[in-house]
Amino acid sequence: MLEACLTLTRRRAADFAALRVAQHEHFLDLFLTRLKRDLAAGLPEVAGLDGPVSGIRAHGDETHNGGGRVLRVEFTGGGRLAYKPRPASGEVLFLAEGAEGAPAGSVFALPNSLPAVSGPVRLPVLRCRMGQGPEGADYSRHEWIEAPETIGVLRTHQELTLRGPVLEPEPARRFWHRAGALAAAGFAFGMADLIGPNLPTGTRPGDDGPLLYPVDLKVYFTDSDRLSATGLVQDPAGGPHHVGLENVPRWCDLDGPPTCWTTGSDGVLRLARRTRPPARTWTRSVVADTEGRVGYGPYLGAMLRGMFDAWTLMCRNRERIAEFVAERAPDHVVRVLARPTREYAGALTAGGADAASVVAPDERTQLARGDVPYFFRTADGGPLRALHTPGGPAVDAELPEPTGGRAPTAAVRAGRRLDLARLGLALRGAVEHVFDDPAGPDVCLHDDGVRIALHGPHHGEVSFDWAGTGRRITYAWDETKLRLRIDEMGEADEPGEARG
Repeated sequence: MLEACLTLTRRRAADFAALRVAQHEHFLDLFLTRLKRDLAAGLPEVAGLDGPVSGIRAHGDETHNGGGRVLRVEFTGGGRLAYKPRPASGEVLFLAEGAEGAPAGSVFALPNSLPAVSGPVRLPVLRCRMGQGPEGADYSRHEWIEAPETIGVLRTHQELTLRGPVLEPEPARRFWHRAGALAAAGFAFGMADLIGPNLPTGTRPGDDGPLLYPVDLKVYFTDSDRLSATGLVQDPAGGPHHVGLENVPRWCDLDGPPTCWTTGSDGVLRLARRTRPPARTWTRSVVADTEGRVGYGPYLGAMLRGMFDAWTLMCRNRERIAEFVAERAPDHVVRVLARPTREYAGALTAGGADAASVVAPDERTQLARGDVPYFFRTADGGPLRALHTPGGPAVDAELPEPTGGRAPTAAVRAGRRLDLARLGLALRGAVEHVFDDPAGPDVCLHDDGVRIALHGPHHGEVSFDWAGTGRRITYAWDETKLRLRIDEMGEADEPGEARG
């Protein structure tokens, strides 16, 4: 609302403030109604959800669904839940843990339950559940992922200190192997927007160490040939550096209010548009070890091995995973990005429905209530839908073609992109992101059954020993080509050697 005061006329700012107050009152009324019903019908099986609710905390600014917020709900028994007031249900589809002894409850729980193929695989899961009642598909709840206990100093400068997760070398190696498995799964299932705040490092009761948890999984089953499309690593062509796997402890924060108060030379406080990112003192998206090394570059072998182990497991069980997904996709919802958010943000600043660049009626309706337009469909490719009223029924929506965003595809949903060669695309992206971290060009590393030879930022080779098959799988790439080679382990060349 402060931004409206700065950018809109006095009358329009007052009208917008009144709209937002009414929206937040409706949002809280809807939350309390749902909470009362869910307390009786059943919450996720999380320890400590005893007694009455003792605290509610709203997190971050939402740009859609009537300004609804993610809430952290605290109970007197010590348990905490996240309340997600939006229809996209990626967390439940991919991360639901399921009851002990029962069939796998989610896409990630399934590989976790299968025998290893080339090495151990551990993907994150959590206790989560869709809502109850007639509009139960429009919201979800999951256990709150706590910060790791091993928090340390990542960087200091004068009075500033940046803190985040710091691990001993062996737990760090295990952490990055599991992060590699998540990266492979994210690439395989076409996940997007896995950036810092959406992918915190955290722990659950019983974990043997922290994991990365996708806690805002709305966009998936999209098709791309780049690992950077997931948001995990930076695009080599440039782009935001606050990715999911940050390898530099930067001071700047990704989020922050669009406006700030400044003091002029006359000592008077004035509201101004923020032109620089705010500094952060805390992060869960930058992970270091106790030797002062940041990110997965120093553990590149473990990271790539985790990607390979998860990919071979998914390839070996491709049909089983595809059947699992096909059974559940009709009951879940994926967000469809119709246009880049920056276009909508510009339209809101220009006055929402008055923006000439946005012409679809369903977009105008949402812009008029101060929202970035939000569209979705069932994960099996159903019709495009929208919520014209938060808490109300979903309605069919229409958009001009082609859309500017990335839409889910049947090929990814059916696992038709899961083959051994395609992994090379993700491996190349993971290496390019941290190319300068291990030792720069012309380096050869042997680690975790992985041999890595890097000759330039876009020229490298990675080999994996696959003991169960007696093969060595090698991926080599340059600026234009990616090659796959399979050798007997006793006959394979060393990485970087020329072949006649």
